Amino acid sequence: MPNARARSNLDPEPGDDAVRRSFLKFIGVIGGAALVLPALAATADAHVLPAHTRTKAAATTVYVAPTGSSTRNDTSCRTAGFSDINTAIAAVTNGSTVVVCRGKYMTDALVDKPITLQGTGPGTLIDATGQPEVIPGAGGNGVTVLAAKATVETLSVVNASGDGILVAGVDKVSVIATKTAHNGGFGIDLNSTSGSKASANTASDNFAGGINVANDLGVPASHNTINGNRLVHNSNGCGIVLADHTGAGIFDNSVTANVSDGNGLIADGAGIILASPVPGGAVYDNTLTNNEASGNGIAGIAVHGHLSGQNFSGNVFKGNFLGRNNLDGDDPGIATGDVPDPQTTGILVATSDPTTITIKNNVIHDDFYGIWTNGGITIVGSNTFANVVVPVFDATMP
Repeated sequence: MPNARARSNLDPEPGDDAVRRSFLKFIGVIGGAALVLPALAATADAHVLPAHTRTKAAATTVYVAPTGSSTRNDTSCRTAGFSDINTAIAAVTNGSTVVVCRGKYMTDALVDKPITLQGTGPGTLIDATGQPEVIPGAGGNGVTVLAAKATVETLSVVNASGDGILVAGVDKVSVIATKTAHNGGFGIDLNSTSGSKASANTASDNFAGGINVANDLGVPASHNTINGNRLVHNSNGCGIVLADHTGAGIFDNSVTANVSDGNGLIADGAGIILASPVPGGAVYDNTLTNNEASGNGIAGIAVHGHLSGQNFSGNVFKGNFLGRNNLDGDDPGIATGDVPDPQTTGILVATSDPTTITIKNNVIHDDFYGIWTNGGITIVGSNTFANVVVPVFDATMP
């Protein structure tokens, strides 16, 4: 088996990249979400193209197509009244739907009001190549959501230097049935958002990872639902990340029925990771159920609690189906009693302080270790192991 590579407890988590670290640095300079969000809105306003000549006075549906024109009646894709997504968004009121018709759009779509941005399925492509930054240090995105209760659905997003789809500091946003690929950040980044949903999306070949749930804006990410997504071949990051970068907390999130395969084979990424590299980090009371993960660089489900005083209690891993994982080996880099795990492993939990995580009714197969622990983890319930050499291993035991 490959040897695990040493990782300092101050190193970024699998799935972090220069874009995300710059984003965090920017937020720290600003000094808090109350100041950040107006700054984001002002930046967005400056970036939006001039408004369409026919401003919509009430909630309605408008159409964007490469051949769209203000001279058309704007009742279908064939008669689209807009050729630019941001111009259409600027022209509608809250509650409207902007339908993006088949075609390629070179843009960062800025959703700065509670609307639905709706693609028409395959062939509806946002290509974010060369887009300028909306958030300094975060790179250009394909879609940037700055409004609560917005929906983004059935779009494909590629080639952003930042995230494919970024939800930044606003709540109750839905990202549904999108495809994100070849973006420099995450496919979907739910950042400092609560009550939001990412459902039935596919994120593949994104540099930083598939779906990120983090709190870089200094407010919690909680009560989000990550359901029925396919996260594959994000080779430099994790399939799904739940990471506390600021100490604000990541809690009460539901991660259910996702497929996370073949991630992190270059930069040691997990199928799903819960982690924090900061003092007081808190990733707790999250539920991971009925997910499938195999062929990932580190464990199918991994917990990295790097520092003493962090809170990873109350997490529940139940009913997951985990195949051969930890193909690269993992050194969790915890501050107290760090031990590397060089063997294939289904679930790895490493925390600097003892914690209680419920691990039950999972099926783990074709690994050397089924469940590998370091840090006094309490495992509650029974699990099924098939072709596993050591079902449960405690690295703290002699």
